[in-house]
Amino acid sequence: MFERQLKQQQDASQRQEKLLRNEIYRLKRHKWVKENAYSHRKSTKIRLSRGGSNVCNRHSNKSDPTNPNNIAININNV
Repeated sequence: MFERQLKQQQDASQRQEKLLRNEIYRLKRHKWVKENAYSHRKSTKIRLSRGGSNVCNRHSNKSDPTNPNNIAININNV
C-alpha cells in the first residue's frame, strides 16, 4: 500500500515537472518571437526610410535611368 502511494506521488510530481517545463518553454518561445518581430519591424522601418518611399525600386521611377523625371541619384552607378 505504501509503495503504491509513493508511486502516485512520484507520478504527480513528474506530471507537475513536465507542465512547468512546457510552460517555461512556451514563455521563452513567446519572448523570442516577440523580440524577433520587433527587430524585423525595426529593420523594415529602416529599409523603408532609406528608400524614402514605400514603393520598391523596381516599380518606382528611380530605377529607370531613361526616365527624365529621375531626379534621385542611383548610389550604385556613382
